[in-house]
Amino acid sequence: MSQSKTVFFDNHQRQLKIPFIIYVHFEALQIPTTKPRIKIVHKPCGFSYSIKCSYDDSLSKYEQFFGEFSTKVLWEKLELECKTITRRLISRAEPQDRKLNEAELKSFRSIVSQIMNCHWCGEQLEEDDKEVDFFNLTGQFLGAAHKKCKFQPKVPHFVPVVMHNLSKYGAHFLLNHLTNDEMKEISFVGNDKLAKLGFVRKFPNCFPLRFIDSRRFMDEQIEDLENILEDSKKHKIKEEFRGKKEFDLMKKRTCFPFYYMDSFKKFSDGCLPFRNGFFDQIRREDVGDEEYERSLKIWETFKCRSMGDYFKVYLKSNVLLLEDVFESFRSLCLKKYHLDPGYYFTAAGFAWDAMLKFTKVKLELLEDETMIDFLKSNLRGGITHCSKRYAKANNVYCEYDRRKESSFIVHLDVNNLGGWSMCQKLPFTGFRWLNQTEIRRIQKEIKNLDDNDFGYVFEVDLDYPRSLHKLHNDLPFCFQHLTIPPPPIAPHLTSYKAVLNFYNKKNYVLDYRNLQQCLQHGLILKKIHRVLKYRHCKWLEPYVSYNTKLRTQTTCNFEIKLYKFLNNAVYGKMTEKFSSDRPIYAGFTVLELSKNFVYDFHYQKMLARYRNKINLLYIDTDGLIYEIQTSDFYRDVKQDPNFLSWFDTSGVDKRWGLPVINKKVLGKMKDEFGGKIIREFVGVGAKVYCVDVEGEVVKKVSMKKIVSIEDYKNCVIYDEYVKKKCWTTEVVGHEIYTSVGVKVLLSPGDKQRFVLSDKINTIAWGFGNY
Repeated sequence: MSQSKTVFFDNHQRQLKIPFIIYVHFEALQIPTTKPRIKIVHKPCGFSYSIKCSYDDSLSKYEQFFGEFSTKVLWEKLELECKTITRRLISRAEPQDRKLNEAELKSFRSIVSQIMNCHWCGEQLEEDDKEVDFFNLTGQFLGAAHKKCKFQPKVPHFVPVVMHNLSKYGAHFLLNHLTNDEMKEISFVGNDKLAKLGFVRKFPNCFPLRFIDSRRFMDEQIEDLENILEDSKKHKIKEEFRGKKEFDLMKKRTCFPFYYMDSFKKFSDGCLPFRNGFFDQIRREDVGDEEYERSLKIWETFKCRSMGDYFKVYLKSNVLLLEDVFESFRSLCLKKYHLDPGYYFTAAGFAWDAMLKFTKVKLELLEDETMIDFLKSNLRGGITHCSKRYAKANNVYCEYDRRKESSFIVHLDVNNLGGWSMCQKLPFTGFRWLNQTEIRRIQKEIKNLDDNDFGYVFEVDLDYPRSLHKLHNDLPFCFQHLTIPPPPIAPHLTSYKAVLNFYNKKNYVLDYRNLQQCLQHGLILKKIHRVLKYRHCKWLEPYVSYNTKLRTQTTCNFEIKLYKFLNNAVYGKMTEKFSSDRPIYAGFTVLELSKNFVYDFHYQKMLARYRNKINLLYIDTDGLIYEIQTSDFYRDVKQDPNFLSWFDTSGVDKRWGLPVINKKVLGKMKDEFGGKIIREFVGVGAKVYCVDVEGEVVKKVSMKKIVSIEDYKNCVIYDEYVKKKCWTTEVVGHEIYTSVGVKVLLSPGDKQRFVLSDKINTIAWGFGNY
């Protein structure tokens, strides 16, 4: 993707659909142990796979197996399938000239004469460099192409193997079976031997198998996959289960009684176990009556005589559902972006190529190590902290005490904050350091720097006047990494954290727009050390706007999440610290502008509107939870047109009477709970909070189903540790276990703020020079 000093799109062959993909579903029995902590060992027990051929469906096939040697059998079968696929493709793997008769030649010359651009690279075609191009495998006419483009390989020299949850489950069974010599045939993506991103296995005399995790593209639990796809698009399920009764039974994931199936002998059992045999030990959940009844109907409909027969139906339905979902995803990506995701290990990699292809941008790659380090060492992610640890709403829509001032708690999120930032002017070329004469000149002009063709990154010293501490306490400017002393109640919290604070800044690096914002709000510029100048423009905006438009045009929740992710993933790729072919300067700027937006909204909109009647309770990058002294927040929004213009009201309950405006518009604020009343907020610290919303309790913590709002309150008010018995899945040397133990789920104290004696209010470090 890189040439000389630029990065651009040149993976043109990825516009063609991969000819073969293998979809695999792998399962394991949960064998009990007598060990005190490790309760279950997961033993491979069966698999199914479906091969999809995109150019000749007669070459597609389905296979399955169950038994104690399933891992060994799967590897053997995959090697044979790979060799068969290789033989079918190898003779056509390299570009070939198609022989045309006179009639065909005349027809195609007529068509090609009207084509002005190469169908591969999109560049203009010259008459002496214009070729008719066909797809090797089918003879399909592709278009006109440059000679060099026409003769690039059109058939990939690998076979993708798609598994759902490969990295956390299936990969460990596959890798654990291999000998030391066989492990030498494995290449891990990013050299990660836990296979978090996938891996490749090479066999003699055939293309390698490339194992990818479908959850890297669609982060859904396997039982949720059926919800992604409407019934009309479940083609493979419909093909295999043709009757309406059979299709209705199998169009979603089948339940299997793994709790009951604790030995291979039980595959011979002649009936389904009772409902408690379907208990999920990890989630501590029973199967519902409806799902159990469905399992009984499946047994009867498919004339199962043993648990082995039922397991075969289970394996088939799961792998075919995976195939239907991923094939639909491939078709969507080919239609919208003209790229096949089967070439990539992750959606982020796909998004990066999609962006480069769509924008046709050529980005300069920095070669000056000083510049690279200047930006890389100052990448600062989103702001996360809890500035007030408890609040209870008091208004007529919830428990109301007339003796106290009315108040609302609202949770506001920015519509795709990263997308908004990526639509602004971003660096792309012309990087150079300013000399001292230029620095002295620009110091006089900082507040008046306009948004022209040039931008700047400053390294400065800033003073934070004590007179600003009270006003800025909820959200100080310029967060940085500090070593935080531990609170007495939690000595374990000593850490080096990115925190908001009031200490004066030395050698602080920030975008020029953020520096202007700091100075506007009272911070004092003491010295400029260095300035990096660059050319910038809105080169990323077309891609982001395209995805945003697609979001507004669909009602499918999966597509809504996908288009947002394909925007945000580009920013993620720009900030990969260990990649030499990434424009880290753009990632740095996106991070800076995202914070600039949040500060502008807090200070210029919310604080300006409510002044001393508002508290910022919690912030997490693009989400802000406020406590506001007002009789009706939604009436405030409705009655102030300027205030209203900042909100996306499309998801707010109609009872509030707000006009529907700004649906999915980047940079507009939406109500996280759609107008539901938040009754209480409890915040332990960053990433650990709970809100009591009418109709539900929403928690931000692991194991949230077994932690109550009272647990949060006890942790905050009484400094109590919250410990619970937890069942978890763990991996040790590619062996998978289920263990049980007592875990600390909530810890008192706060890593990022100084907690005052009332246990509720906090101050930023450095407040009053503390």
